[in-house]
Amino acid sequence: AVQVLKHLGVRSARLITNNPAKRKALETYGVPVVARLSSMTQPTPANLGYLRTKRDLLGHDVPWVKDNAAFAPDAVQEA
Repeated sequence: AVQVLKHLGVRSARLITNNPAKRKALETYGVPVVARLSSMTQPTPANLGYLRTKRDLLGHDVPWVKDNAAFAPDAVQEA
């Protein structure tokens, strides 16, 4: 992916992701990330386990996903 970006003349990037590994990969291969925006997803009963897994096992930055309830409307906060 970085080779394609460089071929297209991309010198830096603004990234929409919750995955810190994506930022690190771009920067490791010479594409500075000048901004990172969170991709906010509303926790629902159907996706809460998935979001917790991404946070707990993959290190994704999803601070609006809470542990204190299976589902609560207030589980979404501004990051």
